[in-house]
Amino acid sequence: MPELRQQRRVVFSARARIRGEGNEPSIVARVHNLSERGIFVTAPGVFQAGDRVRCRLFLGEERRVLRGKVAWVSPRGLGATPPPGIPGVRPMPSSEVGAGIEFEDLSTGDSELLRKLVAPNPEDERPIEVWFAGMTAPVKARAVVSRDGLRLQTRLPFL
Repeated sequence: MPELRQQRRVVFSARARIRGEGNEPSIVARVHNLSERGIFVTAPGVFQAGDRVRCRLFLGEERRVLRGKVAWVSPRGLGATPPPGIPGVRPMPSSEVGAGIEFEDLSTGDSELLRKLVAPNPEDERPIEVWFAGMTAPVKARAVVSRDGLRLQTRLPFL
């Protein structure tokens, strides 16, 4: 299945209080990942696709209220496989459903903070050693986990 998202998405663990635009009660949801344009959450109950919501959560050290629209809702029970391509998502308890919320009308400050939070960070790279068949010693490399898998960077002495 091809990746449909246009924005980089990172694993992000937080709690969010989500409220509809009316007077309905808010729900507490668990945030699993974040992009510049939205979040994926799970909760015992979630609004319907198309509903306009306000999400109150901590981003970095700051509490923010971000307006958005529920883009999709996906009930998944215990042991179910999460939708493909969603990093940081484990199977949900049978009492929870998942939802993608697309942010709308972001302020410049909110957009900049989100961009900073999801930007690739060279400090995420880790030094590792890679063993190749037929070699007597490992090769030093740098590794970073990306949405597509593990990316390695090194000089290969045998090439």
